[in-house]
Amino acid sequence: MSNRSWAISLLGVGIFASAASLYFAYQAGCAGDLKGGTLGDPQQALHYEGLSTESMLLTLFCFAALPILAPFKGTAKRALASTAIFLIALVVLILGGIQAEITGVQQCF
Repeated sequence: MSNRSWAISLLGVGIFASAASLYFAYQAGCAGDLKGGTLGDPQQALHYEGLSTESMLLTLFCFAALPILAPFKGTAKRALASTAIFLIALVVLILGGIQAEITGVQQCF
């Protein structure tokens, strides 16, 4: 496979995993409120939180690996791009996961 095929595959898996991460965060909110502990089943909510975290880590790996396949000259530029993408994706996924969980709690309870 060429670098372009690998990049498209990594991008597709990363997008799918990010959607799965947000879906599991929403399901965690529907299963129970982990902050208050009074609504729903906290054990089930923790299970969904774990699935959300695993999906988030897969997303971060896929997105951070994309610059390695890019036609940049120099290792430093690739490392910098990979680090920047990793940090931006991490912040977006954490904030999006928190919002998805809050939405799940509000809609399901």
